[in-house]
Amino acid sequence: MDINVIIPAAGKGRRFGSRKAKQYLEIAGRPVLCHTLTCFSGLDTVRKIVLVTAQDDQDWQELITGTDRLVTDRLVQVEGGQERCDSVLNGLEYLYQSGTDEQGWVMVHDAARPCVTREEINRLIEAVKHHDVGGILGLPVVDTLKEVDGGCIRGTANRDRFWRALTPQMFRFGILYKAMKNALAAGIAITDEAMAVESLGYCPLIVRGSEHNLKITYPDDCLIAEHYLHERND
Repeated sequence: MDINVIIPAAGKGRRFGSRKAKQYLEIAGRPVLCHTLTCFSGLDTVRKIVLVTAQDDQDWQELITGTDRLVTDRLVQVEGGQERCDSVLNGLEYLYQSGTDEQGWVMVHDAARPCVTREEINRLIEAVKHHDVGGILGLPVVDTLKEVDGGCIRGTANRDRFWRALTPQMFRFGILYKAMKNALAAGIAITDEAMAVESLGYCPLIVRGSEHNLKITYPDDCLIAEHYLHERND
């Protein structure tokens, strides 16, 4: 089983509020992106890692010199787009031009999720490898969800039916490629790959992930991620 991995890393981290893109901030002794790439270093099923960076990004080449050779030997860099979904599609376009089989697998993982474990990734692979579509890592919602309009609560959702979407997300290449192209052409604001696949009428699987697999979005998230990474290495 061969899997191609796309890591969109072209974001500027506007919500983070830093001059440096969050994927290049240092935590636990290394840049965030370096930790993220290393998550895939021990996976024999990974054929190619497509790193999608911003057009003016000059940092990624220096970063990979200190990254595991098991990663760098399989790494390909592709130029990103304006939004995350555009960057993912650029990565898919590269794989399409490289002759990727429609029934083959592609996995997309956020550059700013450095704490995902190989155990989680392997759990996702095992769960979806015989599925016609694919699936994602996720976690059941434990907080009460309020519907808010204009600063006022309008309703309370049944949280038993809701999960938080994590990454990696893994799909048959042909399905995800078509889904992303169609969704962007239709002007759908895609927030994750599963949403694009759902727009074609497919029902992806959801596989339980870990609370440690957080996405670095705000400065406090760096402290939490650093704690998890130190805990793992102790």
